Amino acid sequence: MTSHQQFKDQFLSALAKFQPGTILHYRLPVLEQQYGVQSPHCEEVLLQWASESLIDIHAYNGQEVLRWNHWPSQNDLFYNTTDGGHIRINLLAAGAQHAELVRKRRIGFVAGA
Repeated sequence: MTSHQQFKDQFLSALAKFQPGTILHYRLPVLEQQYGVQSPHCEEVLLQWASESLIDIHAYNGQEVLRWNHWPSQNDLFYNTTDGGHIRINLLAAGAQHAELVRKRRIGFVAGA
């Protein structure tokens, strides 16, 4: 299993522990340290998961909270200095389904997964 796949499995599983629709605040350096995926790969995979509708990402620009695809650039989204540099992430239905498959795989309910 690649480090990016491990990051995906662990991160989506961690999000799935919360009630659906819960928005969690993260700082990129904390995610990088916690999951061992360094910049710029961390940003790239988060945006990939957002484009696959596994997660949704928002951040505050000083005036309003904007969805990930409404920011002028990846750097503006992840390295903005407003709101303490936090990004807001919530798990979407496809991400919850992925986390459920990971959980089943860990306890042996998914053959070949």
